[in-house]
Amino acid sequence: MSCSQKENRPPDNSYEKFVDGLVELQNLADIKFDKKDSTYYCDLDFESYLTYFDQLKIDSNWSLESHYRHFGDAGRPLILAFERNDSLGMKIKDKLSKSVKEFDGEFADWKLSEKLFDYQDSVEYLTPIQIKSDFGYFQFLVFSLFGDNYCKFGHSNYGHTDLITSKQRIKEFTELKNDFYYKFSNNEKLQALSIDPEPKIVVHNNDSVSVRIVTLGPWEGFIERKFSITQQWPHKLRQYEKTVLLEYDCGIMF
Repeated sequence: MSCSQKENRPPDNSYEKFVDGLVELQNLADIKFDKKDSTYYCDLDFESYLTYFDQLKIDSNWSLESHYRHFGDAGRPLILAFERNDSLGMKIKDKLSKSVKEFDGEFADWKLSEKLFDYQDSVEYLTPIQIKSDFGYFQFLVFSLFGDNYCKFGHSNYGHTDLITSKQRIKEFTELKNDFYYKFSNNEKLQALSIDPEPKIVVHNNDSVSVRIVTLGPWEGFIERKFSITQQWPHKLRQYEKTVLLEYDCGIMF
């Protein structure tokens, strides 16, 4: 490591504690049905949820909101960023304030959802987020990759990727019994246990921070991913390297 960069390590187990706490929060969120409006919604206090990311801050000129979209074969939250006095955002907020039934008659829910998906694509929802500390870069990355991992239903939940932060977590996955996705061979278990999954944060002097993580997915296995995040706000996130550490395919086809 050159003198132009330094690796910052948080206290022991802080990565794992943060990820485990986030998963616990997300599991508490539940899909519910409103009989009055005949619509599904996600029972989650999003403002309170955001406070868990304590090393991140929402810029005062912006707001972040979570809006749930549910169809017959899928359901997912949409995280939307709204800038004060932005005309496009205000139009979207106006539509969201109305009942779905007031929106263009038949297939209203689909039509509104399409507009929301387009808006999310056009306005990067990470833009309002400011990073307060070195550990905040890790939280920023986690929010980007896994922050909307709640109330997902059906087709929206097929990705099923886990963030692995400790050898103990690898051990737990390799010892699963009768699991739907994971049935590792003895050789695969040995290879998996040799992986170093601890995230790494490296602060560079060229206005960027590198964050290295390891993920596990049932159709790709253990993957090392490296991201670059700009130090200046608005922070830009880019994955610049992806390495297969242990290939795995559960063989399930949906």
